[in-house]
Amino acid sequence: MNNLKTILNIVKDDRLILTPGVFQWLTKHPEGLVLTTNEADLLTKLTMIRPRNRAQSFSCSARVQCVRRQQFTYIGVPTQSTLDAPLQNKFNDGTWRHLRWQMMLLKATLLEKVEVPVWHEGYNLLGSMDGEGVNDKFGKFGFELKGIGSLSFLKEGPHLHHLYQIHSYFVARPDLDVFSLIYEDKMTQVWKEFVIERDPKIMRSVRKELVKLNTATNHRKLLPILEGCKNGRGPDFRACPYSGICLTATWKKAERSAA
Repeated sequence: MNNLKTILNIVKDDRLILTPGVFQWLTKHPEGLVLTTNEADLLTKLTMIRPRNRAQSFSCSARVQCVRRQQFTYIGVPTQSTLDAPLQNKFNDGTWRHLRWQMMLLKATLLEKVEVPVWHEGYNLLGSMDGEGVNDKFGKFGFELKGIGSLSFLKEGPHLHHLYQIHSYFVARPDLDVFSLIYEDKMTQVWKEFVIERDPKIMRSVRKELVKLNTATNHRKLLPILEGCKNGRGPDFRACPYSGICLTATWKKAERSAA
């Protein structure tokens, strides 16, 4: 990967949005990610952003997630605390991976904005894109970063729920037609970029799910329990932060727990 011919081929690859520029910047800056005062101030502000209150909205990142679970989040039902130190450490690792990439892409002038909020009032759809920029070939684009255990998991391409998340951003941002989706290997820091364009089939599926969520929620009706969760067992049930209330919940009970 580090021989000159390979690097030159990557830098000239116009099928990708960010990778050529990232390679150029990294090879020209052996001093590393040294920030200016203004950049350091921005980084400080980014580290002070608390997780948003997800109540009264449906999150872009929750697409293809259990719809009943999404309703509990909308209502504001408290989640169960897992007290899982390794899991929290994993979340913290993801936070700093995003900050490292965002600051690098800003320094390399490959992004114009980071942590870009998106909102679609009609669908009660809320999210935050990792970044936004303009490319000579692709025009305005969105940016999404994911950490992954191994790039070998991408043999079939991007993960489906990540494609649905990006298409949720497309729903909220009709001015965007393309996204740069980058996966970084958590062990090696090698990355792989996918250029994601609007897929009409996925767009229809995203809108269908959002209509289903909003229709049921407007009627104060909880959507059905997943088949695999009805017996109170299984990986989905064990991993759900609402497993303590889901099986016996009514809309009123969920609202009372959120009060």
